[in-house]
Amino acid sequence: RGYTMSGTSTLTCRGGNVTEWDNHTPICGVACMTNDDRRDSSGVILSPGYPDNYPVSTICGWTLHGCSGHPVTLTFQYFESENRYDRLEVYEGTQETDNIAISY
Repeated sequence: RGYTMSGTSTLTCRGGNVTEWDNHTPICGVACMTNDDRRDSSGVILSPGYPDNYPVSTICGWTLHGCSGHPVTLTFQYFESENRYDRLEVYEGTQETDNIAISY
């Protein structure tokens, strides 16, 4: 979880008069999960495309489970959104029909 590499997984340096790679440099980015089911005791969720902006009309979803019946605690290190276009919703359950605990 976290970064995903796009592009070739190996690069070879070509020698000669001009040193160059034999392929394009791979790019690392964060994928958007549509229903990522998390059961780890701790973790990090990054915005799709991080550290760049995410694509327009991106919808992502994560289901977080507390360990052994313990509640889930969310801590935001940094959060920025466009007021008219972005939405963050946290539900008390696993369905969008459950009570909304947070809506931003």
